[in-house]
Formats: sequence, structure tokens, C-alpha cells
Amino acid sequence: MNLNIYMYYINYYRYMSTTMRLKKELSDLFLNPLPNCSAYLLNDNDLFTWEAKIIGPENSPYHNGIFKLRIEFPQDYPFKPPKIVILIVLVEFV
Repeated sequence: MNLNIYMYYINYYRYMSTTMRLKKELSDLFLNPLPNCSAYLLNDNDLFTWEAKIIGPENSPYHNGIFKLRIEFPQDYPFKPPKIVILIVLVEFV
């Protein structure tokens, strides 16, 4: 088998396993939501870019804080970690 064809199939398999993994993780978040957290696709056509919101828990210094994040998954996730960017931090001090 030609090496280029072999590498194409390896990369295709990794991409497909990554998309299946991300679909499962997103589905798990919708079916079993975490307290004070939510995540969703930024664009319905892009499974690799998510936005998330974390609300600071009570009895912590982050209480009343809202943290909005962008999560960018690499094509070879979970073998490489996602890149996380903090977009907005809103904190209300009482």
C-alpha cells in the first residue's frame, strides 16, 4: 500500500473517532448537565468549537461570577488537549 494512502486512512480514522467522541461528550452534557456549567456549539456546522459558561458556586470567592469560555478542540482530540480562551468574566461583588 502506498504510504500516502495509508496516512490518509490513519488521519481519516482519527478525525472520525474525534467527531464521534465530541458528539458523545456534548450529548452527555445535555443529558446529564453539570451544576453551574453549560456548553454548546458556537456554530452548528463546527463540532470543534464550543462556548461554555461557568457560574461561580455559592460560598466561594467566585460566587455571583459568570465566566464565558471558548473551547477549541484539535483534530486529534483527545490525544491533544483543547485550547480554552476566557472571553468574559462578570463578577458582582455584594
